[in-house]
Amino acid sequence: MSVNNNLSLLGLELNKANIDIIASQLSHEVFEGWKDASIVCTQAKYLQKVAESVLEKLEKPLKDEIALNNNKIVNSNIEISSKNGYAQLDYEQDALYLELKNKLAERKKELDMASKTEHTIVDSNGVIRTKVSIKGYTKDSIVMKLK
Repeated sequence: MSVNNNLSLLGLELNKANIDIIASQLSHEVFEGWKDASIVCTQAKYLQKVAESVLEKLEKPLKDEIALNNNKIVNSNIEISSKNGYAQLDYEQDALYLELKNKLAERKKELDMASKTEHTIVDSNGVIRTKVSIKGYTKDSIVMKLK
C-alpha cells in the first residue's frame, strides 16, 4: 500500500512551483469582487499559524528523522537539514563594552529628544545637542493578531 505524501490547496499540490499560482487564485477572488481582502488575508494568516504550529509540534521527530538520514532530507524540492546551536558571548561582562553600550543608548535618547523639538537643546555643560536628519522611513504594514 502506498502512502500519499502530497498536500493540496485549491486542487493544486503544495510545492514551490505552485506557490504563486495558489496565491494568484486566492487573490483573484478578491480582484473579481467575490471575497473581501480581509477574508482571504485572514484565511492566509490561519494557514500561516497552522504551519507554525505543525513545525513546532514536529520539531523533535523531524530532528530524529534528519539524524537517521545523514543530516539531510529532500522532500518536494525542500532540503531539510539540522543546524547546531552555537555559543553566544556575553559581551556585557566586559566593563568597557558595557560602558560604551550605555553611552550609545544615552546618546540615542538625546538625539531622539532633540529631533522631536523645533527648539535648540543645550545641555548642562552648554553643549548644543545635534539634530540628525531623517535617514528614511519604514514601510507601512498591516498588523494581524489572533484573538
